[in-house]
Amino acid sequence: MRRYISLLLLGVLLTAVASACSNEPKGKKNEPVTLKAAVASEGQFAKFKGYLEEKFPHVTFDVIGVLDRAQGEMIDLTLKQPEDWTKFQELNRSIIEDDQPDFYFGYIPAPYSDQAELVDLNPLLQFNQITLNPVQRSLFGLDQSFDKKLEVVSPTYIRDLLFINRKMFQSHHITEPSSHLSWDQFRQLAEPFASPPVKSGYMLPSVDLISNLYRISNVIGLSAVDENGQVMIHQEPWRELARQLVGDLKNGTAKLASAPTSERPWSRTAMYMGSTADLHKFALGNENPEDWTVMAFPYSPEAYDSELHMSEIFSIDSSSRYINEVWEMLEYLLGEEAAMDITSRNLSTYAVTYTEHILSSGLQLDVLNQIGDRPANAKPSSPSRLSRSGNTALFQALNRQLNLVVNEDIGLDEAWDQLEVIVNEMNANPANFENNSE
Repeated sequence: MRRYISLLLLGVLLTAVASACSNEPKGKKNEPVTLKAAVASEGQFAKFKGYLEEKFPHVTFDVIGVLDRAQGEMIDLTLKQPEDWTKFQELNRSIIEDDQPDFYFGYIPAPYSDQAELVDLNPLLQFNQITLNPVQRSLFGLDQSFDKKLEVVSPTYIRDLLFINRKMFQSHHITEPSSHLSWDQFRQLAEPFASPPVKSGYMLPSVDLISNLYRISNVIGLSAVDENGQVMIHQEPWRELARQLVGDLKNGTAKLASAPTSERPWSRTAMYMGSTADLHKFALGNENPEDWTVMAFPYSPEAYDSELHMSEIFSIDSSSRYINEVWEMLEYLLGEEAAMDITSRNLSTYAVTYTEHILSSGLQLDVLNQIGDRPANAKPSSPSRLSRSGNTALFQALNRQLNLVVNEDIGLDEAWDQLEVIVNEMNANPANFENNSE
């Protein structure tokens, strides 16, 4: 029944769009409309709000900041306590079902309410004959199939990048890399630059060890669960990756990422594991483009995940009376004119989907046009997955063991032997898992 209603709604929508495209003259005054937006936080949406109100003067916004409202209701946003998680879930359900937003920004409603149904935007792209550029097609997952369901879009994206410090390579008389590096090649190349505590061979992308362990596991193709849904993070490949990272940090080959407030954290490392978000920082830091080369992130043929990720997502609630009005805005945001404005007016620190309009301070960004070079292997599918409580327990256990190793309280092998006991107990407890179809 819901599918029938969705198809009927889409038919009405396409008819309305066709009518608007064929009959509405340019310059016609639109009727005022107030759109209700559920956003992650009001501050995050503020710049886009002002920009859209300027471009669409007939539109005003009633903004619901989910995190702002949660703080107002004294919910601890670390969500460590079960009662805080329950309150947060109820708050989100109430926003979706009672406030009934027209669209969402930086926020996915599905986990909180089974009444949340989003408009499939792909038929609208095709009906309006909107031509997406290669970055957008890959970002939206439409590079292989144009018939794929598309419920969220983003005018900006994030992609892992490797920044090569040419000055350090030249001073060490080491030839800088000119082609893709595997994870093992990358680590070997970094070793000669270790000069703790000042200089390092590479800087990891995150400020803590556990985040880097998970991040690198994707690029070398390690999954935390097997095809049966059982946790396997205690097994030898994960132990070896942890051994590599801990070893590199101890001998000065690697450094953890600096706090966001640090200026030029990349200046004393030979290879900075960053992303397109750092292009903005490089530009503001007035880096000399001759001193840096931008390459693809190191990865192995077994790598999981795709290269590109949406960073500021928009979606439309299928129950909205203003689907056409919201879509008109989203269509504009996906265009080149909006991309130029987003960059020139500093509406976002993320990269726009038009490479030629990214704030780059003169850095050569040919790598951004190399789409699809990295594999995007699917992680093992399984009938079950870790529940929220199971995920929390695994994260806490792994983080505790890693901290014991970093603080030199115990060795890595002892820590991993202890982790194996914990994981085996987790795998034996059905309460740590839930059906993957839920």
